[in-house]
Amino acid sequence: MLADLRTVRFYRPMRERTMRALSFFVFLVVLGIPSVARAYPWMIRHDYTVCATCHTDPSGGNLLTTYGRSLSQTLLSSELLANHDEEPGKFKDFAFGLVPLPESLQVGAFLRQGYIANYQNDQKLDSRVLKMRADVEAQAQFGNFRFDGAIGVLPSESGRSAREAWVTKPAPDGIAVVARTYWAAYEMQDGDALARLGRMNLPFGLRNVEHASWVRAETRTDINQHQQHGASYYWTNGSYRAEAMAVGGNFQMHPDAFRERGIVAYLERRISGSQALALQAFALRSSSDGFFLTGGSLFRQAYGAFYRVVPHAKLAVLAEGNVLVNRLQTSGTTLGHVAFVQADYEPFAGLHVMGTVEEVKSPVPLSAQGTGAWLSSVYFPVPHVELRFDGIWRKFADQSPVTTFLIQGQLYL
Repeated sequence: MLADLRTVRFYRPMRERTMRALSFFVFLVVLGIPSVARAYPWMIRHDYTVCATCHTDPSGGNLLTTYGRSLSQTLLSSELLANHDEEPGKFKDFAFGLVPLPESLQVGAFLRQGYIANYQNDQKLDSRVLKMRADVEAQAQFGNFRFDGAIGVLPSESGRSAREAWVTKPAPDGIAVVARTYWAAYEMQDGDALARLGRMNLPFGLRNVEHASWVRAETRTDINQHQQHGASYYWTNGSYRAEAMAVGGNFQMHPDAFRERGIVAYLERRISGSQALALQAFALRSSSDGFFLTGGSLFRQAYGAFYRVVPHAKLAVLAEGNVLVNRLQTSGTTLGHVAFVQADYEPFAGLHVMGTVEEVKSPVPLSAQGTGAWLSSVYFPVPHVELRFDGIWRKFADQSPVTTFLIQGQLYL
């Protein structure tokens, strides 16, 4: 996924590359750093605007196709393991090629762990280890039919962060079983169209991996837990891509009165190889308000756009903005907004340096306006391994600023 910045090619002996790769994985095992493969909207830098090229989810995220696994070596990773001009070997495959799979089956294992510390007024609010994800996802294809599903576990102290994906409620010292996505699909138009039924990521917004970003939290469209059950239709012709979903509710949430029903959709136009613009909207209604607990119904809406552009070979810029509308039966209509802009700079293959600014005014009554800034670095040493650091500063108008430091290690098998 990274631009090839080399003007001089340095060829390493195979033995040297093998020893360096082996040493790196010993290092990972010793430190116990697990992780995940995810969608990267800045792939537009490499002329990839259609997420279905690399992901089984047509709008991006999670399980990779065979082609997506190849690109993780030739575009995304550093050259620690192999030169980018070499053909990807078995190392890119499931379990590093140790478990051969038929062409009709895709399997991925996701492990993610981190450490977070929060500070306010020079005082540490809290710090803790985060067990963020341990999932297995698979997709089987039979002719034009596809069947995709993911299941995982989280310890009870981490399970609350994925409460809406629970299959079983954890005991105080136990684990929660989570199922984020599972769906059946029928493929049409040589793969350019896909009709799906099941529990899916909502087709709204950038599939950015910053789970805590306000643009994902306020719209409730994060891929960590905000999936819904319903039916969707995806279509692309290369210049346009679109997906619309009829939402039937999250049937892993109880009681039924809290479940949202409605429509979610986006339409993106590829303006050129280096930029794309999308319009998006959702309208979701629950018969009993599960957010403010007022007892009345909630009609939750968002209308906005997202934009991706490559102003320079080493730089990708991502932006999203949405107007938020809450209509509560008990207190009427309230408005809000949320925005996100991120610049992703790649000084050399495998390393990303990112700056992000965000702004929010929640439609929750009496909410204060907030501003935030992120400074992040991400390193992809070998295919499907990601090491990330985030420094996050946030301030609401009526509070002192909070500074967060987040370290993550991620592995995708």
